[in-house]
Amino acid sequence: MLNNSFGKTIGSRAADDRQSGARNIGTLSGSKKFRGAVGVGDKADFYSFTLSGRSSFNLSLNKLKNNVDVFLQQGKQVIARSTKGGKKPEAISTTLEAGTYYVRVNQKSGNSKYKLTLNTIPASGSGTNPDPNKPSLPARNRLVSSGRRGGERGSNLSSIDLNTGVLTLLPTSGSGTSLPWDDIAVFGNEGYFLSLGSVGSKFDLTTGVASIAPNNITDIDLYGLEFTPSGELYATSALRSLRPGADYVGGFYKVDIANQKVNLVAEIPGFNGVGDLVFNPASGRFFSASRNPQDGFYQLYSIGLAGDATLIGNIGYDLLGAMLFDNGTLYGFTRNEQIVINTTTGAGTLDKMVTLPNESFVPYITGGS
Repeated sequence: MLNNSFGKTIGSRAADDRQSGARNIGTLSGSKKFRGAVGVGDKADFYSFTLSGRSSFNLSLNKLKNNVDVFLQQGKQVIARSTKGGKKPEAISTTLEAGTYYVRVNQKSGNSKYKLTLNTIPASGSGTNPDPNKPSLPARNRLVSSGRRGGERGSNLSSIDLNTGVLTLLPTSGSGTSLPWDDIAVFGNEGYFLSLGSVGSKFDLTTGVASIAPNNITDIDLYGLEFTPSGELYATSALRSLRPGADYVGGFYKVDIANQKVNLVAEIPGFNGVGDLVFNPASGRFFSASRNPQDGFYQLYSIGLAGDATLIGNIGYDLLGAMLFDNGTLYGFTRNEQIVINTTTGAGTLDKMVTLPNESFVPYITGGS
């Protein structure tokens, strides 16, 4: 069934132009379609709906005459968006928990009619029978480090569900939690974190205790840290203190935890290793995010175990706290956004917003493993 959005004509205003007057769809189940219009005199249309349980949510916006964007909100917070250029169709796919949500169709340029389709499929265990042909995705929780609530000093060991963007703060204690964690690396039940350019402090995954270990590495500012599947630990650095005036020459290192040393594998001209480091087991190479000091945007590099490096391309973000490689997809985290990074071109695109349930403040993700 296709519904008209209050029968408006382009340029007229109605109650649904504001969130407080959103068109109430009620409990969303299955697929519903709507027609509407936004334009110069009618910038936005709001729709509200509720979910009774965890569901797979899909949205499509098409039949556009001009540029129109679409946003998915929980209250005032945007949790997903689609902002393609021109008349390209927009789409959002994510998993949502039970609650009330808003869809905002937003005029970007000119006047345009649109066709909006909303679809939900209950997830397994949500209390209703899911579509057997479209099973819900299992949780894909990955370990990350994050700041504390409200900007308090120190860091948390956390996890992120890549399907939903939901961040969970894990029970973490010990002297190491008072430090800012720039990145983390995990092998087995033991992990290490970088803080203020140094490695050596560690945490125990079974207890959540993070401790500060003695560290003799004082002349190199490390930023990225990652294990290989065989347990070898590598890091990246900008080499600032070793090569004064040569900030735009980075380093790739092998870390010797037992002896508290790092051994230079190779210098990488044009590389400023102020970014995360992740390993791709399929290729046996690392991906590294490197901040370009000339324009402030991050670039994606591929680095081999011998230090051979290739610039892939510009990620397109001026802030990138962490990266994760999962099932062939490279994810990045910038502010409270989860992005997908194209490993062929380096370009990053918004995947979904990161949320912390029942909290208005979302701690910044600083490292992943």
